[in-house]
Amino acid sequence: MELKLYLKRYLWLKKLKRAGVKISSKCKILAHSGISIGFATEVHSNVTLACSYLNFDDNFLNNPNGSISIGSKCLIHSGCIIATYGGDIILSDQVSLNPGTIVYGHGGISIGQMTRIAAHCTLISANHNFETIDVPIMNQGLSTKGIIIEDDVWIGTRCVILDGVRIGKGSVIAAGAVVTKDVAPYSIVAGVPARLLRFRDKKGDYQC
Repeated sequence: MELKLYLKRYLWLKKLKRAGVKISSKCKILAHSGISIGFATEVHSNVTLACSYLNFDDNFLNNPNGSISIGSKCLIHSGCIIATYGGDIILSDQVSLNPGTIVYGHGGISIGQMTRIAAHCTLISANHNFETIDVPIMNQGLSTKGIIIEDDVWIGTRCVILDGVRIGKGSVIAAGAVVTKDVAPYSIVAGVPARLLRFRDKKGDYQC
């Protein structure tokens, strides 16, 4: 069984290489049959791609639970973790995730084309339920709504994007923001929780 899995993984990696995909040998890839990667994408060292729950045993990790779809010409920098936790994660073409960013896909996450996500950001499409005080929070389950990030969004360093949020096309999320509600297209938001600063215009650039 282990030899069969090794051969499948080897053939999968060989196919990606022919498509111009560059994957570091230091990546951790779990349940690869649930992962698709587009042309000329680069995945750097110490990245984890997991179609699974990270805390389950190796036998479980060989079977996809959710899916990861990474488009063409994407860049996944070192130290990123993309883990499905049962949901589907979609990165469209020309998306970049900078070092240390975490994407957990419980309720599903979709990231639009040409979106830039800076270092050490966290996207989590789930929340713990905690309404009952006589039951430990860990035993109350999760609620999952999903996260949608539209095209051409810039998310600054150390931002947190929480479940149920839709970030509109062309928006800018300032460094350190915690996004708890929808962001309108072409807007600039900042703060904890994130609030609208202004809408973008053609007169000048905004610096995060």
